Amino acid sequence: MHTLGNALRRVPARSGHLALRSMAAAAGNLKIFWGSQTGTAQGFAQEFTDEATARGLACKNMDLKAFDPAQLKFDGTSIFMLACYGMGEPTDNARKFYAWLLEQKGRPFEGQRYAVFGLGSRSTHAERFCVIGKNVDERMAQLGGTRVWPRIDGDASDCIEVQFDDWQRAFLQQMEDEANGAEAKTYMTPEPTPSGPPSPAAAPVRPPSPDGPSCEPPSRATDGPTCDSPGRQAAKPRESPFRSSALAFSPAPRAQAPADPVQAFNTFLRPVAQAETVLLPIHYNRELTPRATRSTKEMSVSTVPVPGSSLTNKRLEYTTGDHLVVYPENQPDAVERCMDVLDLAAVDGKRDDPFTISSQTQVPASLPANLPLTLRRCLTSYVDLHFVPSPKILRSLSEIAARPDEAAWLRDLAEGDNYKREVVGSPRTLVDILADCRSIALPVGKFLELSPRLRPRYYSISSSSLEYPDDIHITYRVLSYQPKHASAPVHKGVCTTYLAGIQPAQPLSAMLPCYVYRSAFRMPPTAASPIIGIAGGTGIAPFKAFIGERGMQRAQQPGQQWAPFELFYGVNDQTEFAYGDEFLQAHKSGVLSNLTVAFVRDAPSWGTPGFVTEALRARASDVWRMLQQNAYVYVCGGAGGLGAGAARILKEDVIMKCGGLSRADAEAFFSTLVASKRYLEDLSD
Repeated sequence: MHTLGNALRRVPARSGHLALRSMAAAAGNLKIFWGSQTGTAQGFAQEFTDEATARGLACKNMDLKAFDPAQLKFDGTSIFMLACYGMGEPTDNARKFYAWLLEQKGRPFEGQRYAVFGLGSRSTHAERFCVIGKNVDERMAQLGGTRVWPRIDGDASDCIEVQFDDWQRAFLQQMEDEANGAEAKTYMTPEPTPSGPPSPAAAPVRPPSPDGPSCEPPSRATDGPTCDSPGRQAAKPRESPFRSSALAFSPAPRAQAPADPVQAFNTFLRPVAQAETVLLPIHYNRELTPRATRSTKEMSVSTVPVPGSSLTNKRLEYTTGDHLVVYPENQPDAVERCMDVLDLAAVDGKRDDPFTISSQTQVPASLPANLPLTLRRCLTSYVDLHFVPSPKILRSLSEIAARPDEAAWLRDLAEGDNYKREVVGSPRTLVDILADCRSIALPVGKFLELSPRLRPRYYSISSSSLEYPDDIHITYRVLSYQPKHASAPVHKGVCTTYLAGIQPAQPLSAMLPCYVYRSAFRMPPTAASPIIGIAGGTGIAPFKAFIGERGMQRAQQPGQQWAPFELFYGVNDQTEFAYGDEFLQAHKSGVLSNLTVAFVRDAPSWGTPGFVTEALRARASDVWRMLQQNAYVYVCGGAGGLGAGAARILKEDVIMKCGGLSRADAEAFFSTLVASKRYLEDLSD
């Protein structure tokens, strides 16, 4: 559990019977307001709500997209769970709330209880780490709020799941104690609770396979003997909410399957998708690196939606630098494996018979309401089958494991370093866990309750809207990896595998459910501003669009003087040099003033050996000169490697060494670049 630093001053709550009763009521009445971009904060908020409810506390889960100021004024405790996005910006669903809060004056929240859990990544831009959570925490205090727990700054680069689990258990225990009459506490400092690294622990030993010679797998319907040894019985687990589900499955009439993909789209995806989502016809899906061991592809779609799939029937418009947001489906083999490890009694073991779902509480947000669905459709279209279970889920699973060794293994997995290394670092999905622990009969309804929604994926558009107004291109690498635990099959990237399987030659499948997301990744507004592009792997996508855009601009404005456009591009080897011929031609024609391609292995004579960040450092003086000419810097690739490395080199090697600035002045200079949108990132986790 987190502890408080010496600077943290506790202030007892008001004394007196009425005050204690009021504090008890406030501790037992919780609202959690969440801002989430990729689903992590939303998932944490749902887990918090479930745990609070299980402890007998009233808790409402509030999406800040639908925020109403009146929701903050109530006799209870507000919890803000807020992620950062991009360069320290609020998430899309929290933007209006954040702007509103910063505009408030006076002390409208006098005495209103609150706590903050921020989410960010310290690995990129430490100075903006959890800045949204920090600002909301400080602003609530300025407006009269009463901080009932020190802010926690969750670090996504250091196993945020464990940090959340520690905070959740400690915070809810305090609320439960206060609700039962314990003295309330307030915290006068906005500083976050310190959290040191967990103590070292040995990796938990995986339980012996139930298919091994010493132990037969237990019946999934009974708690009978688990081993051949006479008299040895499975330990009877204590009652757990994981033994049942609030969901009820009612057989539905078997209807004829939708006759065409547009009808299927409108029936199954439209109810859960963004309103602007449409089906776009696919022109081609071509391989870019045929000699590479990893497949990199480019897909082209029309901007004219398939008739009947759009609410407005308008052509999609996009601007160079935008994203295409794609709704994928899980692969059939992943769906089949999931059904194999679940207890399907609630659906009578039927995988392809339709049913409607009702709930004693609330149908999961991942599923459309009042729509007859088969289990296969649920797991294919709506549920994330690759999510990593939280420590709380592992502890709850241990309570329903019929085999003591599996229960002990799960409890060990849920702890500190073990969780970080063996679950997140492996990674182990919930399906992997259930496959390893065959004595667990997890009801299918509980799995659907636990699983987050299968979320759409964002792809940087790799075409110029000036060059291709009628088409949108995306560039993607088909991902797959072998988890570190040998018992799991190869995990495939959900969306990239889905995209790679679409064949334009098959008319019924050659349509992509997607929409355009407006990005801040924009080219300079004037021809006089230099461009510095830094890319790794498929992070080259927006720069291909920028090159196409600049080529069109030069053709349309032949007398215009254009500032330099420098591109730093990092690849593993020559086989992965996507768009190589096009970029070399762009350099030859003058669209690119300089092209630096860094090859990790087997660099050609014209290339640069090593990582792209090393190539950037070698050109630090040139970069500083361009910054003095009002250059715009763009970075696209992985957040932890390229993103963090490029920012560090820009500050230390370019601004400090070449510019002669102190560290404090370099940070201020960099912040000015960010604020003026002259330093822009498009990074993936």
